Amino acid sequence: MILISDLHGATQSVIDPTTEAIQIIGRFRGGVNTVTHIASIRLDLECMSTNEIDSWIQGASHIFNGWKTQLAQTSNIGERTLLQEVIGENSYLPYLDANGKTDSFLIANLYKKEQVKRLYTSTNLLCCVYQQAEIGKGWKHDNRTIKILKFK
Repeated sequence: MILISDLHGATQSVIDPTTEAIQIIGRFRGGVNTVTHIASIRLDLECMSTNEIDSWIQGASHIFNGWKTQLAQTSNIGERTLLQEVIGENSYLPYLDANGKTDSFLIANLYKKEQVKRLYTSTNLLCCVYQQAEIGKGWKHDNRTIKILKFK
């Protein structure tokens, strides 16, 4: 079995070794002998730390709530139009529920997504997580490929 994560052409192709890799492998009910994960490692891949995510959420929430307050307080049509536009389309919206409140599950997904992205900034980080997940019985790796040996 070959898994591919192309961080230069498709950053969304990252595979979480602790969940997604196990689920992909598990789809083969008869088992597989080896699994090879070909991954492009990007030292410059942008990913946020926990503190950066905390700060982003706090800042985005502050600005978003400020916009809502301004909208409620103004009767100027120009202000209302622009505020409605930014409230209706911004990068904070994906983390809100249908009632406009912060959704803790969506925020948790952001933390996880950024943690997984960080794995692809170093071959050692990615291999270490595969080893901690106790997938397979042996390892070979170079700067682009992780090969899991004797998987059953």
